[in-house]
Amino acid sequence: MIQLVPPTQDRLPRIFFFNMGGGPIDAGGGLGFTEGGLVHAVQSFVPLSSIYDVTVVCPNTPRGAASNEEEFNGVRISCPVLPGSVRWMRPGELSIIEHPLRVLLNWPSMVAGFIAQARRVVQAEPAVVLGNGVFTAFLSGLKQGRWATVAVIHHLYQDQWTTGAQSPPSGFYARVERVLLRWLRADAIAVVNPSVATHLVEYGFPPEKVFFVGNGVDAKRYTFSTSHDEETLVFVGRLRSAKAVDVVLDAFAIVHRQRPEAVLHIVGDGLLLGTLKSRASRLGIRERVVFHGFMDEESKLQLLSRATLYLSASRFEGFGLPVVEAMAVGAVPVVSDIPAHRYIFQDRAVGYLTATKEEMAARSLELLADPARRAEMAAAGRELVEQMWTWEQVAARYRQMIDGLLSSRAQPLACSAAVK
Repeated sequence: MIQLVPPTQDRLPRIFFFNMGGGPIDAGGGLGFTEGGLVHAVQSFVPLSSIYDVTVVCPNTPRGAASNEEEFNGVRISCPVLPGSVRWMRPGELSIIEHPLRVLLNWPSMVAGFIAQARRVVQAEPAVVLGNGVFTAFLSGLKQGRWATVAVIHHLYQDQWTTGAQSPPSGFYARVERVLLRWLRADAIAVVNPSVATHLVEYGFPPEKVFFVGNGVDAKRYTFSTSHDEETLVFVGRLRSAKAVDVVLDAFAIVHRQRPEAVLHIVGDGLLLGTLKSRASRLGIRERVVFHGFMDEESKLQLLSRATLYLSASRFEGFGLPVVEAMAVGAVPVVSDIPAHRYIFQDRAVGYLTATKEEMAARSLELLADPARRAEMAAAGRELVEQMWTWEQVAARYRQMIDGLLSSRAQPLACSAAVK
């Protein structure tokens, strides 16, 4: 493990992390995060806040943001005021796959917000600028300076292993992405999924410039519990088609026939909320499904800690952070058999990977009826989290990458000074 020792210089290196996916929202007097990219940007640098001066910049600020600038455990979150064309949109709705027209109409405002913030960043003399996603990283690399640039890529539209069948490699978005990658200027690329790293190297990026950082959980906060409600099942995520929450409802309907006291808790918001409620009613399980909407972190943690099983039928994930959070507290995951979930499991018996709603239901019923097997999987899941999936480990990987970039940039400057 890399020791996170603060540097000795008077001013901490300034790190700016651009996240176009959305900003924080006001959640019961605290900050809430509506999408995984922002969680990654903020939490990865919390353990590094005494080493770097970190600002996460969110040009696409969602409705309900607490203010223009917030502080979260040592990380500054800066959210500019945007034109009204973006402000009316709900968090998480700027999906290029599900709402391409809305994204297209609001693209100028999003880019304008990015440019305005980018000018402020340049004036702040950053040491490193990171961009979350291919498009944001492309924009971040357009302006060159003495700072290092890092592209943080969670998934690729052209990579079926992380994006799935909804975005075929020959589709429009994949073609646009290939153009952006061809012109991408970055000193390093950080990935949360090794499949993306493999694809980028195959595409022509030097292997020494591609770094795996992964995703994590706050293991001190997400404490392991051996006491769970046998009838409590949970899903956490945005209510969008890619998450396939309808399949989770179908699987739970099968479970409900044999375990009528079971309750499925769905945590998350999105445009499909009404559709999913109607589906639950048609399946005859509406009274046994609780739609919580967006839930603050503490409430979500308490619910996960009570749950016996965590269900997800997601068609693709860049990583799948809620699965790791569930494993951390002892809720056993029964999830779709996709590469991201397989990678989280690391070929260990920490849960079940399923291909159909029938298989998800069968595995869930099997675990609900076998407390000993459930406890064994839960303990193995917690052990795996501690070994691989904590924010401290993610931070250490970022620290190694960033310090390497700063060191390589300092050497030419030192040589130039010596010549003078």
